Amino acid sequence: MEAGYDQLTCVADVEVGKRYSGLSAMGHATVLAVEMNGPSSATVTFRAADGRLDERVVTDDQLEAIHLASLKI
Repeated sequence: MEAGYDQLTCVADVEVGKRYSGLSAMGHATVLAVEMNGPSSATVTFRAADGRLDERVVTDDQLEAIHLASLKI
């Protein structure tokens, strides 16, 4: 695991207001909404680092590439 990042274990762990890497190709993204589509899938609405508003469906299988960004140095 990369220093400064925490690994998610299930899509239900994605939290509104937190920043994640791997959601957007533009770098970190701040989650604005999470709508569960089932036990292992959610539509995640986020604001990308460039200010663009976007959303994507995220599944538990994709979480290896998505990390909670922290302020650790």
